[in-house]
Amino acid sequence: MMWRVLVVTAFLAGFAAAQEAAPPPTGSPVSPAKRELVLQIIAIIEPAKLTGEIETALIADLERRYPQILAQVVPGLTRPEEESARSAHDRAVAESFQRVAKRFRTLYEERIQLAQILEEIYMPLYDKYYTDAELQDLLTFYRTPTGGKTLRVTTQLVQEAVDGSNARLMPQLLGIFQEVMEEEKAAWPKPEPPREQTPKDAPVEPPPPAAGAHS
Repeated sequence: MMWRVLVVTAFLAGFAAAQEAAPPPTGSPVSPAKRELVLQIIAIIEPAKLTGEIETALIADLERRYPQILAQVVPGLTRPEEESARSAHDRAVAESFQRVAKRFRTLYEERIQLAQILEEIYMPLYDKYYTDAELQDLLTFYRTPTGGKTLRVTTQLVQEAVDGSNARLMPQLLGIFQEVMEEEKAAWPKPEPPREQTPKDAPVEPPPPAAGAHS
């Protein structure tokens, strides 16, 4: 499902912090001929279908994270330890999620115009990196079954490749880093053990009597 991982992650990871939207790229206007080619490429992505897929993915991921999100939003909200109270709490959270999901769907469908967003993103990028002739070649390829599939799955394919690489590399990289830091730790001088000090309020022991002294 194209864009699913990137969109869901970006949406939920930034839930707690408000972010300013970046202004669209500016530059020389795209020629009408090139603009038409890019719009035809965007049409192959099927923005209307993609909008529904993103909405479904967002709601599913939101449902999974909702108890934690709600606990951050509502001060003092915690899951009770008593079983009877937990059941009532879980029902209230489930009902809250249904309200939030319904409201989210309504606002999402009203405010998210994915076709326009894709156009604003892709238009300057395709204009920057491709000539008209190259765009025509891309369009010819994307109109084939294999080309259309390539366009739809490339983002997911790249994301899964990155995830797989991280899963393979991160344990080794962490091991190397830990080994290097242990070597660095050994290179530093060891701190001297603290000296024993007599507490200021401890009574001072009198010196022993001299040999042969009588009381």
